[in-house]
This record gives sequence, structure tokens and C-alpha cells, in this order.
Amino acid sequence: MSLANLLMSAPPYDEVLPVVGAAWQGGFYYGRIIIGGAHYALVLSPRATGDLTGYVMQNDTVYTFAGNTSTNDGKAIQANMVTHGIAKFPAQQAVMALTINGCTDWYIPSKDEMEILYRALKPHTTQNVTTSGAHPSAYPAPTSNYLPANPTRTTLIDFRSTGGTNYLTLDYYYTATQGPGGTEYAHAKRFTTGQDSQDNIWFDYAVRAIRRVLIPT
Repeated sequence: MSLANLLMSAPPYDEVLPVVGAAWQGGFYYGRIIIGGAHYALVLSPRATGDLTGYVMQNDTVYTFAGNTSTNDGKAIQANMVTHGIAKFPAQQAVMALTINGCTDWYIPSKDEMEILYRALKPHTTQNVTTSGAHPSAYPAPTSNYLPANPTRTTLIDFRSTGGTNYLTLDYYYTATQGPGGTEYAHAKRFTTGQDSQDNIWFDYAVRAIRRVLIPT
């Protein structure tokens, strides 16, 4: 049966979702998220083509990051940036220009989409902070913050910081979600400890492109 037919077949759709880290839909499957009642499968881009550095989140002298406060819908934030003029947002513009394995709908993940990624594919053995991690968007949703040893380093060699080719950078990644400090800040995620932070949108932190696939219910 083709994937298209499987998508149209009766639930449970989980039967056709791959395991975490498996090549799928232009990248690597890493988890599920619920946005507005709809379920989506999340896909991480390959490091060689989808891990970008050297781009600021916004280059305008009047910082208008307002409206990008969604914690779980990076695609909606991308649409908001387009509405305000995508040239103001170099990191998102660079991600939108990507064509990876035939897929062109990549975007910068939101805060919760990035948190799901950290839990799924933590690249390093450093202990986690215990002040981050809980949120309602993942499926299934985590019920508590991280523990020092949970999540553990991924068992998948390709996503480990030593020996892997698709690992997450051992520092901060921007997310597309506005930081709590206001319109001059973007939320950021540290991939050694899972720490949530915020930094000025004119910094040039790394971004890692993702895409999502609707799961029919």
C-alpha cells in the first residue's frame, strides 16, 4: 500500500509512523505535536543542509518581533514573518529558501517543537537542567520538567555529538517564538543541558530547519 493510501486509511496512523531518528519525509522523524487540536509528525532536516549559522533573526532597526508568541506553531510564526516582510527576518528567509530531498516547506521550530527535539535526540551526556521541559503540546505530553539524567543522551550514533553526522549543535539554537522579555528577544534552546533562554534577535545563533506532516484523525 502506498503512503498516500495509508494516510487515508483508518486509524491508528501510529502504525505507519517510523521510529525516532528514521529517515522520513525529507529528513528524520522525531516526534508528534498537537496544534489547535490537529496532530502533526515532526521532521528534522539533515545537519549538512538544514543547520544554518550566520543569520540574525531580525535585521530591522525597529524590532517588531511582536505577534510571534506562539509556543507550539512555528509554521504560523513563519507566516506572520512573511506578512511583515520576510526580508526583515534573515534566518527564516534562509530556511524558506531550502530545498532538501525535494521538500520546500521547512521552517524554524517554535519553543515546544524544539523541546520535543531535545527530548528525542539529546546529543550529549551533560546533565539536564530541572527548570525546563514541561509543556502541553507534545503527544504524549511530558508531565514534568527534565530530571538531571532524563532525558538521556540518544542511543542513535548518527545524532550523538561524537561520531554522528546529524547531531544538534552543542550550544543555543534560536526558536521562532518570541522571548518573554519582549519584542527584541527570541526564545533559545541549549542542546547540552536543555536550558531555555532568550537572546536578542540581532544575534546570529544557529537555527535548525524542520517541517511537519499532518496526521489524519
